Amino acid sequence: MVGIIVKDYTHHNRSLPKWDSPKGKYISSKRQYLNEIARAGLIPYEKSEEIRQKNEDNQKRNRKKYPKETYEFLNSVKNRTDKSGKVKLSDRQIDYMVKSGALRDRDKLRLPKHYQTAGGFE
Repeated sequence: MVGIIVKDYTHHNRSLPKWDSPKGKYISSKRQYLNEIARAGLIPYEKSEEIRQKNEDNQKRNRKKYPKETYEFLNSVKNRTDKSGKVKLSDRQIDYMVKSGALRDRDKLRLPKHYQTAGGFE
């Protein structure tokens, strides 16, 4: 058995500009609806879905590919999170980040003044 869908375009639409009644813009036919949409600078749902699908396909094709090591590193960091979402990195993870260039060499990092070994009270 085939289901028949009948679209009745007679309705009041509040999303269109320049309402002609307190309920909204009165639409009496599909042709008027498409004209009002075009006049307002909008596009039909079907066309917007085509554009969205095309953009998703372009994003999938142009997505940057990372090495397998990078994904393994990110998974290991994700697994080390505590219940509040904070991460404590291990020495190996920090070494990988230094090796990959995400961090500068950690032995040469400058610490704030109150962490310096030299000095004292001012």
